[in-house]
Amino acid sequence: MNNYKFPYLNDFKHLSRWAMLLAVSVCIGSLAGCDIYRVDVKQGQISVFEDAETLEVGMTRVQVIEIMGTPLVVDPFRDNRWDYVYSEVPGNEGEVIIRRVTLFFDEEVLTEIFIEGN
Repeated sequence: MNNYKFPYLNDFKHLSRWAMLLAVSVCIGSLAGCDIYRVDVKQGQISVFEDAETLEVGMTRVQVIEIMGTPLVVDPFRDNRWDYVYSEVPGNEGEVIIRRVTLFFDEEVLTEIFIEGN
């Protein structure tokens, strides 16, 4: 029997560890330059400002619904307030846009219009 041992066999084990470490380092380094795409999130009624400009004090609820659509938020404790909200959160950069139109009614007639946002 030949009991000859390969003296360099142990060196190959270390080489494979170094090769694995090098491959992982290259993969991580190549991913460092990648940018993750984030989707813009838009919620609510988009044309809140444009539609609100056509509203006039004295309109009925039905006329307001024809122009603005159904309100996004109706206060369950006060049925005389309707809120229309639009928000846009940019995915990667930029500022958050929030627009809000609040309408107040006396019975069936529009009495106050508040427009706020950027």
